[in-house]
Amino acid sequence: MKKFSLLSPLLILSALGALLSAYLVWHQMYLEAGLQRGPSFCAFSSAFDCDRVALSKFSSLWGYPVASYSLAYYLVLFAFSALVRRKAQEHAQTISDVALFYVMLGAVPTLVFAVISGLLLKTICLFCALLYLISVCLLILCLRNPMRSKPLHLSLLNGLSLSLRYFLPVLPFPIPLGKTQRLRWLSLLGASSLLLCSLALPRLLTEMVFKPRAQLVQQALYSPEFLASWQKAPVEILKISPADAAQPDYALGDSAAPITIVEFSDYQCPHCQLASHWVTELMDRYQGKIKFIFKNYPLDQNCNPLITQPGHQFACRSAAMARCAGAQRVELFWAMNEAIFSLGDNFSEESLTNLPPELGIDLQRFNECLDSEDVRNKVKSDIAEGNQLKLRGTPTFFINGKRVEGPLPETLHQVIQHLLLP
Repeated sequence: MKKFSLLSPLLILSALGALLSAYLVWHQMYLEAGLQRGPSFCAFSSAFDCDRVALSKFSSLWGYPVASYSLAYYLVLFAFSALVRRKAQEHAQTISDVALFYVMLGAVPTLVFAVISGLLLKTICLFCALLYLISVCLLILCLRNPMRSKPLHLSLLNGLSLSLRYFLPVLPFPIPLGKTQRLRWLSLLGASSLLLCSLALPRLLTEMVFKPRAQLVQQALYSPEFLASWQKAPVEILKISPADAAQPDYALGDSAAPITIVEFSDYQCPHCQLASHWVTELMDRYQGKIKFIFKNYPLDQNCNPLITQPGHQFACRSAAMARCAGAQRVELFWAMNEAIFSLGDNFSEESLTNLPPELGIDLQRFNECLDSEDVRNKVKSDIAEGNQLKLRGTPTFFINGKRVEGPLPETLHQVIQHLLLP
């Protein structure tokens, strides 16, 4: 008799899947709470950026992190594998069909999200990739299971039928695996509880862990130690092209303002998209007190020599587009700046091409500008300056020449309020 050896690998892989899913829930909630300063350790290149994936619109479904559903899926698979171990040899065919159906059920959304990550987001989350690998291993394991004797389509149909009969006690069908009606109700209750707990996890993390931690971080940021550290930072010499230059650095605010903030930014960087909202709030709150200057530092191998892998493939073009809009009118630079940042994850040739007509830009002058060396050289000049300053990521701010990396809004407010003291 063949020995049924499917369940032990199922237990191990489903446990690993549950752990990875739990971490992804934690990571997404941590980012959304605003606690991350700079890129995460798993956002180490433009091709592998877990932060961008976690902050994208595809990371949540019906108001809950996608990883929550993944967590519930792997917990149910783990529970099923553990509960049927005692009758594994006796009901090998039944267990094989149910496991195959369940694994195939999980493989479909896994494939969908892998395609979204690769084709739409143009970047990979390392931990998501590990989940993709687990899904592939589970699928191979069930397909090559020697105890499965039926054709694939019949095994899947039988697995569907058995799953419905097992988890839906109201159906008047024979019970698989010899379970009593009471145990069927308990199984349904258990599966539902695992799903509810998985969906409740993000809120529990937010309310019980991240909100209190955010308060502590805010207190720390408003501490004398942080301000003293910033005050001791060296003043960097930044190259600012005036408004009347052929290729100016575009600025907002009063030119005589006591505070000058320079930002190096990337239009496809999720943190930069958030920072654009912070800058708007700062300019509204401290009117007449701040001069803000925008510089480009696209993390794109098309124009940044330090980027060796594809990732933010539209960042260089976006930088040139904003500058070419500004070449017609300064106000159009800021309109294009806002429009590009508003794209979020929806960067494509089509979405960028649609922006100039929507903003009322002269397309002939705009396209001629995009083809000119002057604009490309200015973007490259910003990049060279950023590389000389040894930028470690975007956004990077300089407040009156002193660097503030990976800031939170509170950080910027504290420095500004200190500088405005009489």
